[in-house]
Amino acid sequence: RRESQGVKDIQRIFGQAPSCYGQPGSSWGAQAYPALKQMGINVYLDEANHVGIDDQPFYYGGMLNIFKLRSNVVRMELFGENNLANGKAKFLAAYEKLKAKGGGTISIYYHPCEFIHQEFWDAVNFSRGANPERKDWKLPRTRTKEETEKAFRDFEEYVKFIRVQSGVRYVTVADLGKIYEDGALKIIYEQPEMIRIARNFQREITFHQLFDFILSPADAFHLLTEVGLAHYDRKYDPIKLKPIQGPTRSFVAPGGVIRAKWVNKDDFFKAVRVVSDYCKTYNRVPNSIWIGSWNISPADYLATIAYEVEHSYLSGRDFEHPNQVPLQVGNFTADKYVAEDDPKIFNWVIHPEGFHAPKIMELAKLQAWTLKPAVMNKSLSSKIQAK
Repeated sequence: RRESQGVKDIQRIFGQAPSCYGQPGSSWGAQAYPALKQMGINVYLDEANHVGIDDQPFYYGGMLNIFKLRSNVVRMELFGENNLANGKAKFLAAYEKLKAKGGGTISIYYHPCEFIHQEFWDAVNFSRGANPERKDWKLPRTRTKEETEKAFRDFEEYVKFIRVQSGVRYVTVADLGKIYEDGALKIIYEQPEMIRIARNFQREITFHQLFDFILSPADAFHLLTEVGLAHYDRKYDPIKLKPIQGPTRSFVAPGGVIRAKWVNKDDFFKAVRVVSDYCKTYNRVPNSIWIGSWNISPADYLATIAYEVEHSYLSGRDFEHPNQVPLQVGNFTADKYVAEDDPKIFNWVIHPEGFHAPKIMELAKLQAWTLKPAVMNKSLSSKIQAK
């Protein structure tokens, strides 16, 4: 409610809607993603260590993320005797590595104040949790005129050097949205795709490459729910993917209860219908699923509906077990790409010493349900992207 007015102001003032967002410093949080999407912002562009896949773009929270590129972030230092030569060498190292892999994205970023000031503005007044009165705010120390002019000259040479490398082109966020467009959204999902999806997500609940597209666990959760329910209702229309968010709370199994190995088929598909309605209403994976009097985790539900979809297609009849459904155990591993809570990943200078955020990182791991690599559309891209 508060931030949407700022988005409107940007569009009014500049005549252009914002195309991306990055939170300041290391104050990243997964809770921002649904709000960003509601404001029409579909790309998260920044650099920190909270979540990422192999130093390349990925989808998370339904948004394209240019985030945690690490070895492919090639900032040239703006000051120093050999800064330009060192910057060129750093770029070439990333360039050659990505070229050998068939292409990829390199990130280069600067804050405008770096060319002029010796320190970041926020560090001068708000370092380590300080919050002085406005009258006590101090200006950052400035560099000499000669230092600033050299920084701009070196940066210009750096940009020119990058531009002439074979296969490199500069891209905007709008370009990246097309280059890394999610191919899974274009597929009409029918029996061959669904059998393979069901098999993959029974083995491990993480992102999976299927043909020339990739699905996140949340993608599979939505597709298998809809396909399983349609098959139960004897409706065989093809399905399209609708991205959803992950759950908001960790599942805790009830203590002292031995879980059933089988549940009644009709009870199970009553639960599937509830899950389908829930996903459409709240646009996310539920925190738990009730099947009659049994409460199971989203991971166990996904593995179970995957089992049912596979066997219903392969058996040539409704289901292998006419009146019962065997509950499966889901092996959720997608959260390994999300960092553990630690002060090191919240190292923005204004945070108090030792600051960390366990609840934020717990939510981040839950949203790993939405995580998957972004696949480059080679027909729309050169080999190496620099942004």
